Amino acid sequence: MIAVTSGGRLFARAGELGLARVLVPAGLMPRAALGYLALGSLGALETAGLVPPLSEDVEEAADELSSLAATCAPAVPASVNPAKHLARAIGDRVPVVWGAEGIGSAAAIRWKTQFNENAKVPAFAASMPELDHNEVVGWSTGAGHRFAVVALRHEGESADVAARFGPSIEIASGSGALTQEVWAQGRSALARLLTLVQAGDLVATYLGIARDIDPSPIEAIVRLKRTLAEA
Repeated sequence: MIAVTSGGRLFARAGELGLARVLVPAGLMPRAALGYLALGSLGALETAGLVPPLSEDVEEAADELSSLAATCAPAVPASVNPAKHLARAIGDRVPVVWGAEGIGSAAAIRWKTQFNENAKVPAFAASMPELDHNEVVGWSTGAGHRFAVVALRHEGESADVAARFGPSIEIASGSGALTQEVWAQGRSALARLLTLVQAGDLVATYLGIARDIDPSPIEAIVRLKRTLAEA
């Protein structure tokens, strides 16, 4: 058992039990600490011999993330900034994020929660090929006008799943939904996953700003916790 913690009671309790501990910086919102939490966990697993050496993948991912951050920086205008451009395209529509099983579907869930917390909008995520067994039926004529479907793609998709995206996107588009594809960057699975995640973080943040909303506060969660504590 390994404790990944920023300190406090969990850090102390793990020490009392003689457990391995990965200490990450304190004071960050969980969504802003993903890099520390994910790479800290991977580092612990590598040290334990449970995953192969990851240094090359981590370096590649860092390079790809830096490149994407520069391309989508606040100073870069929307005309050449893919994150701003997609946020502007989504506008007042409800985001629905699709991803292929594995990397894509994991990233899709992250996009969904970032839309919730950063842009303060409802959002939904679904996984290919499962969505082709149910959700695709819901994209009937005229039903999609209030939605934006964002398909997260990467070069590691299996051939049969990759073949589903085109026809599925066409069905959603035919219902009136806005449809867009976002492709991962990099060679390794880690780089592809993290670039998809970072792209979603940026789009959700820009969408919040475009809606004249501060992406940082999560007042609904604070209010919910307060209500539960008082119950």
